[in-house]
Amino acid sequence: MKRTPFGLLLSILIFMFACSGADSPMQASRSFSNVAEADSIDEPEAIAELRKLIRTVDLDLTVLDTEQSAHKVQSLADELGGYVSSFDANRHQGVLHYDITLRVPGESLDDALSRLRELAETVDREHLRTEDVTDRVIDLGARLRTLNATEVELQTLLAESRAQNRGVEEIMAIYRELTQIRSKIESFQGQLESLERRVAYSTVNVSLRPADSARPVVGESWSPIDTARGSVRALVRALQVFADLAIYVLIVLLPMVVLLTVAIRGAARLWRLAKLRRRDESGENPE
Repeated sequence: MKRTPFGLLLSILIFMFACSGADSPMQASRSFSNVAEADSIDEPEAIAELRKLIRTVDLDLTVLDTEQSAHKVQSLADELGGYVSSFDANRHQGVLHYDITLRVPGESLDDALSRLRELAETVDREHLRTEDVTDRVIDLGARLRTLNATEVELQTLLAESRAQNRGVEEIMAIYRELTQIRSKIESFQGQLESLERRVAYSTVNVSLRPADSARPVVGESWSPIDTARGSVRALVRALQVFADLAIYVLIVLLPMVVLLTVAIRGAARLWRLAKLRRRDESGENPE
């Protein structure tokens, strides 16, 4: 029986509402996937392989030569088909310390850890974190299947509406639904691909610290030449200060002192002359 466009649109909208408002379709898909996998696989080891696990290892190593060990860690990532996702080096007490993050294929993680331990004098810390994302991967897969089916139905409905010259509003409504569906599909695909990459490549955070025997007897902070240069610079700065002070005294203070002395003496002479003149006018004998 051929469905009308409006009937098809109504059924699709009801289906979309059911998928977005309840988890039953996704739960059913998940249950179906789990049952199918359980029926087809009997061995516990094989069932465990179906799990999607993201593994992260923190490894703190004490080594004799941090620079040489850092090069070996980078080479190890290349040999195992992985890569270095971050690399940080800083100098402390005359020796370089390294923090390196490796991404190695999941199946090579145990081999990578074994070879990294061989580089160390001592393993100071080793911590494994495992995140099971199996349910998230199944969830995203079920959502994508539902959205892809809905997209196909809407594309068919859009083609029928255009062929039958339906109204512009109806066509635009279907087009808007298609746009939203496509946006959700791309978002879920991106999340699924990100999870798959994290599952495929385990993360190893390696910290390389020098052994006590690798530390220099005299720290790099003390240098006689630097001390001598610093002393000379301090002497030059002191001489500059004294020279600036002498120039200031000669150009500013000395002329001011001379002018002030002349002014004081002149005022004193005028005062004495005025006093003598007053005595002469009053007829007083100074004797």
